[in-house]
Amino acid sequence: MKQKKISFSVILSFIIFLTALIIKGNTKQYFQNSSFNPHPGLIPNKKVAENFATLILESLYGDKLKHEEPFSAKLENDSTWVVTGTRKEPTIGGVVIMKFNRSDCRVISIVHEK
Repeated sequence: MKQKKISFSVILSFIIFLTALIIKGNTKQYFQNSSFNPHPGLIPNKKVAENFATLILESLYGDKLKHEEPFSAKLENDSTWVVTGTRKEPTIGGVVIMKFNRSDCRVISIVHEK
């Protein structure tokens, strides 16, 4: 009985593995030939752009940029989000500026003014 359970588990695992390989191959082919283009892009509005930038900047800088929140987003040329930090009081130094594509979230640049 134990032998049958082990054999069944091995066969089932093998079938799942083969199915995953077939699906992976078909998915890759589908997306290469697909013209899927989310409109108005993966980052459709200012609020989503600010939240996306916050996640990326926190992962890179930790809490070092908390004093520059809230971040402010502006869409340039209907394709690039520009998110900047906020300077709360006149101080020496600048704010962070992050640019990324609206359509696919690809980060173009992250700089901090001096």
